[in-house]
Amino acid sequence: MAVDKKLENALPEGFVVKSGKNIYRVVKVLGAGGFGITYKVIRQDGVVFAMKEFFRNELCERDEAQTISYLKSNKSTIETGIEDFITEAGRLNKQSISHPNIVSIYEVFKANNTAYYIMEYIAGVDLLHYIKNNGNKPLSLEQAISVMRPILQATSLLHKNNITHLDIKHENIILTKEDDNSLRPVLIDFGLSKHYDNKGKATSTLTAAGCTDGFAPIEQYSGLTEFTPEADVYALGATLLYLLSAKWPAKASDITTQQIVEALPFDIPEDTRDAILKAMRKDKGDRTSSVALFASHLGVDIDFQAGEGSVTHLLNIGGDTTPIKINNFRKPLIYGVIALAVIGGAIWIINRPKPTPSELLTEAIKNNDIESLEKFVKLDSVRSYLPYRVFSLMFRKTSFKTPEILIKTRA
Repeated sequence: MAVDKKLENALPEGFVVKSGKNIYRVVKVLGAGGFGITYKVIRQDGVVFAMKEFFRNELCERDEAQTISYLKSNKSTIETGIEDFITEAGRLNKQSISHPNIVSIYEVFKANNTAYYIMEYIAGVDLLHYIKNNGNKPLSLEQAISVMRPILQATSLLHKNNITHLDIKHENIILTKEDDNSLRPVLIDFGLSKHYDNKGKATSTLTAAGCTDGFAPIEQYSGLTEFTPEADVYALGATLLYLLSAKWPAKASDITTQQIVEALPFDIPEDTRDAILKAMRKDKGDRTSSVALFASHLGVDIDFQAGEGSVTHLLNIGGDTTPIKINNFRKPLIYGVIALAVIGGAIWIINRPKPTPSELLTEAIKNNDIESLEKFVKLDSVRSYLPYRVFSLMFRKTSFKTPEILIKTRA
């Protein structure tokens, strides 16, 4: 099985990263992209977090001590990237942007010649794997809207704080189970997010394009230096398209209106179809300009005081009816129990005590089984057996001399 090249340089399990005030031990790798690697870690007090590490896979290497190194020719790119990584993550932390559908960031620091930030660990499944684990079946419109509404609300809050996420997609929305069995969609991975001043100018200098084909708009491929909420609107439209079609959208430069229409179910309301088409227009000048406007086109209320909460009750990743839990755990368990039962049954059949000839004869006499009795007539091992002798004596009192005569007569 081929190993993902993005994971080849990941920190090994058990490796310890120190922030200065905390110690984090790597439990496992959660994922990797072009700009970083995400790990599940455990702090010295036993609390579990997710940790994002800045790592440009194509430009960086590690030595035996897991310290990052790079060529002098890449020094400016890497060091600028590290500073921007710290600035963007730190700003989310400092501004205390608190929303139940946005992953919380707790600590940002440098170590091993790179940078890290510690965030809330979201136990659950992302939308890509939710769809896959349910047989690649699309969500209904009601289900899709119930998932996207909290994400639209969360993204709108980011934009009000002059922050764009720039990597919204099915893989960066995690469904985590709440105590009441509802699912809370959480927007994660702010590795590409950018902050802008009041004039719309980026406060970080990194302009390298970080894009996911199918979800990033055309303008993002050349780098964004101005506040562009339309970029996130495009990604939100593409994510909704994926949920309703279960198909990965084509790259922004290649996708056509006809492809979008054909990917959507035939019974999707015209207003919903048009809202997605407007959100995914190639030219950002023609595209839906804000998340609020996109929500309005969908007929969705994202007002913070609206009655709907931050969860969906229409999807399920827990309990006996969920295909995710069955596929990942219960099905192998069931198969294992069946296999053990079959093996155990076979062993019992092979090793069970076999009846003696005398026991078989008794059964044949009880059932008046002439065919079986005929087999026992000449067996010396049963001639002395009491039921046989009684049987013979009984028939001597009739006109029959022996069991042999009885068998022949009845035949």
